[in-house]
Amino acid sequence: MFRCGNVLLSLKGSAAKGKAFLSAAAFTFFVIAVPVLFAGNANAASDMTTLVNKLENKGVLSKSDADSILSKTTQENQGGELPAWLRNISFGGDLRLRYEYLDVQNQSTETIRRARFRYRLQIGDQIMKNWKLVFGIASGGNTSPVGGISRSTNQNFGDAFGGKLPRIDLTYLLYTPSKALTVGVGKFPNPIWTPTMLTWDGNIRPEGVYALIAPSAGPGYDYFLNADLFVLGNGNRVGPLMGVINPVVDLKFSQKDTIRLAGAYYVFNDLKQNYSSFDQLPNNVNGIFHNVTGLNTADSLAANGNLLYNYNDFWFGGQANFGGLSAVVPYAGLYAEYINNPAPSSDNQGYIFGLKLGHAAINKYGKWQINYNYRRLERNAWLDIFPNADVYFGSTDVMGSRAQFTMGLAKSMQAVVSYYNFKPIENLKTGDTLNHTENTVQVDWQMEF
Repeated sequence: MFRCGNVLLSLKGSAAKGKAFLSAAAFTFFVIAVPVLFAGNANAASDMTTLVNKLENKGVLSKSDADSILSKTTQENQGGELPAWLRNISFGGDLRLRYEYLDVQNQSTETIRRARFRYRLQIGDQIMKNWKLVFGIASGGNTSPVGGISRSTNQNFGDAFGGKLPRIDLTYLLYTPSKALTVGVGKFPNPIWTPTMLTWDGNIRPEGVYALIAPSAGPGYDYFLNADLFVLGNGNRVGPLMGVINPVVDLKFSQKDTIRLAGAYYVFNDLKQNYSSFDQLPNNVNGIFHNVTGLNTADSLAANGNLLYNYNDFWFGGQANFGGLSAVVPYAGLYAEYINNPAPSSDNQGYIFGLKLGHAAINKYGKWQINYNYRRLERNAWLDIFPNADVYFGSTDVMGSRAQFTMGLAKSMQAVVSYYNFKPIENLKTGDTLNHTENTVQVDWQMEF
């Protein structure tokens, strides 16, 4: 729900400028707030008429604007419901406030202590029966390689109260000709299913096209196939490209006891010679990871700065859910992933395994969950531009643990405390005497709307 606080307007300009501002604010109100205020109200049309008339009498809306709004509402309103042009628009998003302490031992830069926020807003419009248009914005407009590269939607508090830039987070078109097929084109949420962020940071929005094929299945199982073609791009060229095949099977033993198994095959075109143009690791970790050319990356490079290997990877993952265990711990979940890059003969694997205990969904006050996992992602197993940005700045060539506790504060509100402990694998192999262990603590308050 959108909430309006007290707004103090200092109208030092002309009356015409003030009226223009109020008119713009009124139209913004009708586009955004009206769907929320009148949803599910049997007297919606009458209430809207009263509101529009009052705004016209006060001079906020002109007579022609007021007549246009009322005419369209009257024509499309059916049985006291919202008009179709409003019913087809949906809103959603989330807000997260975070305090973060981050320290990498024996690092040249100082310990990080920062307050951050993340805000994401999504607007959907069902433009036709089988077509939906989605647009989203998010915080973190600065995509410079400091604190998570462009994978991060976090925005730091500070800069002497300076303004914070938004960025386009989503812009895509969905076509659903049947229940068994969905096609998306544009910049969209990641369609590839994974139980964790070992290989994909949750803020990455791939660009290109995907098809989700979900045929009818039996009473005890479901399955679907996700096929993708992503555009990585390189300056003015479309390539490199990434192709993905991601089959998924769900086994349902009861409503609360389920197992999901999945696989994926990744294939890249024109990647090796164009990798150096992508965003690399943040400057915070410069000198910790070793490479040939000095480019700040954990991936193995050739002398000319290009990738030494291809990354046509095989991936497998799964998650098992068990419900109804006890009154104290009603839910348990087990999950794991494994990835392998067949091109190199060493440092080419990654894996993660973990356990969840508590409640399956944190959707009301008092529900809780503990989540622990251990991961190892070797330097040539996967590109370092994709993994979770909170784990050693998004790098590969790391191993360690994450522990997380989540407590429900309300229906769509949670408090989360996370602890990360990771170290570079390569340093251990080379006998580096310096300890570069990362210790990170994050304290979050988050809500969805």
